[in-house]
Amino acid sequence: MQSLGKFALCGPCRGVALGGMRLGARSLRNLTVVRDEATLLWLIAAGTAIYAGSVLLLFGKRWLSGAGAS
Repeated sequence: MQSLGKFALCGPCRGVALGGMRLGARSLRNLTVVRDEATLLWLIAAGTAIYAGSVLLLFGKRWLSGAGAS
């Protein structure tokens, strides 16, 4: 049951984070020269942070430290 709660919590957290990604990308629209590249880098960085946070929330630090031991 605890895993189901963590899984249910990840959905809204990722939704809020994706909304933040959209706002961050929108704030870069005033750039004229490298707007697309800056937006892509922002989305990559934010997406990586969201994915890593979701994995840590779901599986915990113990899973991460034991993942490379197999």
